[in-house]
Amino acid sequence: MVRGSVSIDDEKIGARIRLARLQRGLSQSELGNSLDLSFQQVQKYEKGTNHVSAVRLCKIAQLLGVPFAYFVEDVDLASVKDRRHKPITSTAELISSIDALALLTAFNRIDKPALRRRCLALVQAIADET
Repeated sequence: MVRGSVSIDDEKIGARIRLARLQRGLSQSELGNSLDLSFQQVQKYEKGTNHVSAVRLCKIAQLLGVPFAYFVEDVDLASVKDRRHKPITSTAELISSIDALALLTAFNRIDKPALRRRCLALVQAIADET
């Protein structure tokens, strides 16, 4: 990675760390404590601001109960690009925000298919307006 640049792959790995952490119901502080890190360091990993070493990533995978490959699958470890032009390329990136995860969690609790379709139509209509 080039100094001063943010690797898209560091962002992808960070997004996957965040997703796995949220799925386990852990806060950044809880994960940081388990790794002897501050929550700020976990936050930097999740944003892709700081590179996560392979050894640290193995420990994170173990703590979050996911295979190491979960973090590096489909990741080009040599790419360094401008983060402002990064397209969403995976489901993990799409649902890495807390709002998206909360929306999906609530949506999955709706048992009635007709109501689910109406909710989806509402969200799509709102998205089309923006």
